[in-house]
Amino acid sequence: MDTLSSSPKARRWLRRIAWVLGALAFALALGAVFVWVATERRLAATLTVPKEELEIPTDAASVKRGERLARTRGCLECHGESGAGKLFLDAMPVMELRPTNISPGGKVASWTGSDWARAVRHCVRADGTGVPFMPCEDYRFLDDRDLGQIVAYLRTLPASDNDPGPTRLGPLGRVLFLKGDLPYLAAERLDHAAPVPSAPPEGPTVEYGRYLAAACTGCHGEHFSGGKIPGTPARVAGRGEHHARRRVRPGRRDRGAVRRSGHPR
Repeated sequence: MDTLSSSPKARRWLRRIAWVLGALAFALALGAVFVWVATERRLAATLTVPKEELEIPTDAASVKRGERLARTRGCLECHGESGAGKLFLDAMPVMELRPTNISPGGKVASWTGSDWARAVRHCVRADGTGVPFMPCEDYRFLDDRDLGQIVAYLRTLPASDNDPGPTRLGPLGRVLFLKGDLPYLAAERLDHAAPVPSAPPEGPTVEYGRYLAAACTGCHGEHFSGGKIPGTPARVAGRGEHHARRRVRPGRRDRGAVRRSGHPR
């Protein structure tokens, strides 16, 4: 007596199942190849941006102010307290974020002011490719004085030859990048022709506050209403001015623990 697996009908069904599974495997492999090629093409794309001259001061007052700006803008939070670069985020299969070494011992040692302006304001490397996952929208309109003083301070950091390695985009991250759900390359979204205006005079004014708060919009949204950041929900909506002052001025969490972040001190 024939078994179920040896009957003609069973064999036909097994062949059909095998064909369907093979077709699915082929489709998945084809899709993976497409995602890889499409993302690699975007990652390798080059941009030509306007050259911007940037003077880097060397006086002590500029360096001191540059330190405050570097801390409040989050430079050292991402690149490390000494600027030597580090593993900032390990979120595979989405991505592995490793901000580069921006100390005088890193690749930036030979950078001119124009190189810094291109990288910070435009998120573009010297070879024209985009800097990955850097919030250049927040820094696009840093005026020459502020950006120059930040670089002046970074040039005083201890020189380190640390190589944190490259930032890597994982398979799920590549899919999200293609869908537009992962803002991996700010250079694709920036208006590189927009002029950089001078900062308003420093002081407790709406104009100067608006200039400073531009660095907050990357996380909190254009109108500071919160919203979806990859993996980050809004937390302070509706908590009032007192809560906001307490969070921003001392740089502390809700329960008083000191934050090591880019919030002003």
